[in-house]
Amino acid sequence: MTSILNRLAAGTAIGLIASSALAADVTIQFGHDNKADPFENPAHACTAVFANIIGTDTNGAVEVEVFPSNQLGSAQEHVQLVRDGVLQATLTSTGALASYYPRIDVLNLPFAFANDGSTYDVFDGPFGTALAADIEAELGDVKVLGFPDTGGFFAVTNSQHEIAKLGDFDGVRIRTMTLPSHQAIMQALGAEAYP
Repeated sequence: MTSILNRLAAGTAIGLIASSALAADVTIQFGHDNKADPFENPAHACTAVFANIIGTDTNGAVEVEVFPSNQLGSAQEHVQLVRDGVLQATLTSTGALASYYPRIDVLNLPFAFANDGSTYDVFDGPFGTALAADIEAELGDVKVLGFPDTGGFFAVTNSQHEIAKLGDFDGVRIRTMTLPSHQAIMQALGAEAYP
């Protein structure tokens, strides 16, 4: 009986090896918290393009499985799952990263960049390189692949009137993320911040 079980176990193991040889050599699980429509959501479009480039450049040896819409947990949990080696990649916001890397709040300053071009120059230059290295050093066994543009940075909008100058913030209720930095910034500008 033991001999039959050993042969069955060996046959099962060989079957698993053979079936996995038909698939990609490496599978990267990529989780994020954005909706799955790449035509409506720039963050998901970034992950779809990333998956396509990786698959093409490796001739299918590396497959990227994208899990949108918090299928594998919240954005903050994605960061921890990457740190733990359970998840191989995530595209996250400063809000989700702030619990693990508080210095990321420097990116939450409104009006820091004059336009998209200046933003790209900053993140593609020495600041972006230094920021990536600092995040990697602080978080441990992670690699920052970049700072993609997934729809812009801190945008200030409201239903009352345009914000064109500092005085336009006075008394305006502005919804913020639950980040203390967002709330403090809005209050310092004269707005009434609420999460």
